[in-house]
Formats: sequence, structure tokens, C-alpha cells
Amino acid sequence: MIGTSTDNQPPTLAVSAPINVAGGATGSHTAAEARVTLSGTAADDGVLSSVVWSNDRGGSGPAIGTTTWTVATLPLATGLNTLRVTAYDGANHSTTATLLITSRAAAPIVPSPTASDGGVSTVRPADAAPSPTGTSANCGSGVRTKLNT
Repeated sequence: MIGTSTDNQPPTLAVSAPINVAGGATGSHTAAEARVTLSGTAADDGVLSSVVWSNDRGGSGPAIGTTTWTVATLPLATGLNTLRVTAYDGANHSTTATLLITSRAAAPIVPSPTASDGGVSTVRPADAAPSPTGTSANCGSGVRTKLNT
């Protein structure tokens, strides 16, 4: 047919932050924070339909934009997070970039007002190592508090 084109190619994808990773490749990064912002570009010989992300430690969603895209304040679990960013075109072809991001952020300690002995109970992420009963933690002001876990 004259004047028609068929989209036979997957889109191109490039992550530019927090590190440079091309589509089809894997890159590694260490983050001091519990959140990261991803950004990059995508292109296609037809129409880009979406750019989406996923984290093997939980969470997924769409990026903002397609040809220039951003995922702001993506949450990270402490330790290794495998993030995948995938661009899809109108013919449902896709290209994925993989980021291995290690978060060094400390697991949060959240005081609980329901501690039966007046101590501080803690809530920690499921992947955090448990604290031994009767240990103490620095609460940021130099005051050490007994933890009941």
C-alpha cells in the first residue's frame, strides 16, 4: 500500500537519572535516600503509547510524559531494589531498561503510644532485621530509649 507505514520496531528508551542506562541494558546505583527520581527519554518510528515503571520490592505505575518522562520520588525499600522502566509503542512493542538501586536509608522507627510498659514499640519494614528485645536506640536527640520488639 502506498502512503501507509507499519510500526515494526520497538521504541528506544534511555534513562538519564539517577544514572544513564539504555533500553535493553542494566545499570547499578547506590542511593542514600529512601526515594529516587527517575527521568529519561523515549522515541518510536510510530506512536509512543506509555512509559511505565515497576519495583520488585513493591510498587509500579506510569511515568509522567512519554518522549521526555519522569517518575518523581519513587519509594525504595532498604537494600537492593530492581527497577524496570518500559516504553510501549502503539503497536504494543516494548523496550525495558533495568536499574539495580541499593538504598542505604535506615529503616524507620515509629513510636507507638500503645506500648504496655511505657517503652517505645517499633514498626519496621518486613525486610528489616529485627532488634533484640531490650536493646536501645538513639532517638536523634542523644536520648537512648528502650525498645520493646
